[in-house]
Order: sequence, then C-alpha cells, then structure tokens
Amino acid sequence: FYLASRSSDSNGFVVSDLTTPRRRRHRHAPPSPPLPADARGDNIGHAGTSTSKRGQASTSTNKSDEERLSERLASLSNSNQPPMPWLSQVKEESPPQWFAESGTNGNNNLPFECTGCGKCCKTRGDVYMSPTETKNAAASLGLSIVEFKEQYVEEEEVTVAMSLDPEKIPEGETGWTVLRHKQEDGSCIFLNDEGLCNIYEARPVQCSTYPFWPRIMANRNAWNSEVRLAGDTQEGTIADTDEALYWSTEEGGCEGMHKIAADGTSKSDTVGISSADAAGRLAEYERYKRRFPTSEMRPIA
Repeated sequence: FYLASRSSDSNGFVVSDLTTPRRRRHRHAPPSPPLPADARGDNIGHAGTSTSKRGQASTSTNKSDEERLSERLASLSNSNQPPMPWLSQVKEESPPQWFAESGTNGNNNLPFECTGCGKCCKTRGDVYMSPTETKNAAASLGLSIVEFKEQYVEEEEVTVAMSLDPEKIPEGETGWTVLRHKQEDGSCIFLNDEGLCNIYEARPVQCSTYPFWPRIMANRNAWNSEVRLAGDTQEGTIADTDEALYWSTEEGGCEGMHKIAADGTSKSDTVGISSADAAGRLAEYERYKRRFPTSEMRPIA
C-alpha cells in the first residue's frame, strides 16, 4: 500500500502524503501538435493577403473575423483530411492481460475453485478493515463500534476526530482497523471451529478478492507460485511429481488454485472463474489498496 512519503509509480503518477494520485507537472508545457496549414493559417501573407496552393491571391482585409473563420471551417469540411490528423494516430489501448488467454477445459476460465479449506484464514498476516467494513462487521454481530473493537480489533487508525479530543470521540467514529489473531494458532479471529467465517457476508475486500491480488495476478509464474497441493500431513514440503508446495502457515498459498502451463492450458477439471470476473476482482482490490491508512495506528487498550 502507499506510504506517506512522496513517490512515483510506473504510470508517472506522484503519490502525495494524502495518497491522492495526480499527474506529474512538466517543467515546460509540451509542444502542441501541428495543425494542417489551412487550420493554423500558415498561408496567410502580408497585408492581409491570402495565397492559395495554386498561387491565386484573394483580399481578406475587409472580412470580419467571423467570416474568415466560417470560410476556414467550410474549407476543412470539404476536405478529406481531418482538421487534426494527429488525433487519429492516438490510440489508448491497455496492454492485454496474460490470464485472458488462459483456459480450463477449452474455455477462458482461470483454474480456481474455492475448496472451503479455510487455510487462507490461517496464514500468518494482518487483515485490514476499512471504516465502512468495520461498521458493517460490527452491525452483523449486533455490536457497537466500541464493543467490536474491544473484542476483535488489535489496532486502529487514529482519525482526525479521534485525535482532537480522545475523551470525546464521536459515537460510531472509526478509522481503519486491524483484526486480532487467535492466540492458539494465529488464525483469523473470525474463523470458527467448522472452518467457516463468522462474518462471511461482511468480510473485508482483502478476503473476498483473494487470490486475485496484484502480486498473484502479475504473470503466470506468480500465479503458479501461489498454487498449493491438498493435504495436511506434509506442510511446507515439495511434492516430487509437480514441484508444488503444500500449504504452510508462514508461506500460505491456495489449494483451490491450479497451475497454468506455458501454452495457457491447465490440467485441472474445475469449472474455474472467468477472466472477466478475475479482472474485476483484481481491480476491486487495487482500488481498495489505494485507500489503505497512512496515519498512525495504535493498539486497542
């Protein structure tokens, strides 16, 4: 996520202290693209005399600006050349996404299907919740914001309203929060004994978009690196047949994902998820990540 210091990304954006992306300003404005001669008036001679391409001269000293403009527009409309031909050469095309050409069983679906193992909820790492997600989770459990934080939150963002007068925090005020882990195994505080999420309908975007995170969707190798074999007895070891790891609490990974070959195919027989749906979840997480907190986080007392 964005840090508070200023930096630049690959698209030429400057990330400010308020994490608001904006275009980098040029020291000198870039030169404007050239217009056709008729449009920019290159054939205007001295003393108001205009010379055409055939060498014919016409007097324009008695014409108003409106009349001269009308004549130019009329000449452009009768010409096959566009008024600004450089516009037709500018095409805004996003680079193709590698996973759009990957397929499972002859379709364009990515080989992923959640197995419900709950191991992604046991992997070491922090789970962030936005202010809205925090409020929704508290409401789903029938708790106030204060009660929710006391029971389930490890750290919270200090908002402006909270920092003005700590003794008079507005009711329902909250910033971003970081969930607690279970002390016995480090798993998510909301993972129950059946391996299910107690706030599934109100779970944060960080959870609902996995495994379609930027680092995993960067390329085929990154996707394959997140693939894990099913099984609990060989945690973290490598399977000789597939060179794939088993899941571990430190390294994580997903048993519902399957490897994609260099030709874009997969041996998986799962239905998979469409590339369009995958792209949508990736975009959702990227928007979410841009709002991550940059201000002080403090432990819940």
